[in-house]
Amino acid sequence: MSYFDQSLNSFLLRLSVASDVRLLLRIIFTLTSVFLFLIAKNKSLSYFGLIFSVLLFLPSFAWFHHYVILIP
Repeated sequence: MSYFDQSLNSFLLRLSVASDVRLLLRIIFTLTSVFLFLIAKNKSLSYFGLIFSVLLFLPSFAWFHHYVILIP
């Protein structure tokens, strides 16, 4: 399978219903992390959780909305 075929397959998978459910779960997870960050007393630990959840969320959001983001 060529790189183009893999990209096309992943793009078509992103358009499926299962992908929408995963995106919704990532949004919920990210918003929950932001809320926990705002009410947490240990800011350093919750800040790590916030960064981790945003890094999980951003690539799928960027691909879903056809933005190009390069993450090294």
